[in-house]
Amino acid sequence: MVIEQLARLGVGQLVLVDPDVIEKKNLNRILNSTADDAKSETPKVLVGKRMIDALGRGQEVLPLRMNLDSVEAVRRVAECDVIFGCVDSAEGRNLANRIAAYYVIPYIDVGVKLVADGQGGVETVAGAVNYIRPGGASLLERGAITSEQIRAEETKRTDPTRFAELRKEKYIEGVNEERPAVISVNSLFASLAVNEFLARVHLFRNIANSEFAIVRGDLCEFTLYREPEESSNGHLLKEIGLGDRDPLIGRPSLSVQS
Repeated sequence: MVIEQLARLGVGQLVLVDPDVIEKKNLNRILNSTADDAKSETPKVLVGKRMIDALGRGQEVLPLRMNLDSVEAVRRVAECDVIFGCVDSAEGRNLANRIAAYYVIPYIDVGVKLVADGQGGVETVAGAVNYIRPGGASLLERGAITSEQIRAEETKRTDPTRFAELRKEKYIEGVNEERPAVISVNSLFASLAVNEFLARVHLFRNIANSEFAIVRGDLCEFTLYREPEESSNGHLLKEIGLGDRDPLIGRPSLSVQS
């Protein structure tokens, strides 16, 4: 949904990174995906590129069907002016945050959270947009992700057997649901993320942008509120602007010489 909005707003160049393919369970929430895409296992990034190309506006799209934890993906994302994180994994969000720090790029992270009540209902419908300024507080410092989550998800990707022992519910907590009906919630917070970007570019708000480090929403309480920028306690400060150090973004798995 963020890709769709950025494309229709006229962003000239987009780099799309996602290793996954369209599955039938995705069709209720991924824009422009079709039953044929699920049948043929079309990569998600190609669905995004197909949509942008169909607009006929001459935009350049680089679809990378790979995990962000790869040398090519890091280098391509590092060439961008702004990074948008639209993933539900702590590992992916941490990687994007590190790229933003190493290459001095603003990072806009968006996520939603639904919690089931265990009785067929939902007790939490919420989301947040984080604007990460290089040198400012990271997602880890803000508590949006934890080191334990990052380690668990890295284990899932590299050692699935071990991860089976650590598995926790993610998308909807408290129920094993592969097809959450979240398109309306995702759409709302995707729009808030894109508007956060526009506010930084066009300065249209009557309140200083420094007051909008985080925008949170709770649809159960029907509230929308902001949190101001806070000082960093040191996480990633020593890595601001290091650029193409080997290994990239301080990750042993991203050694250029290996």
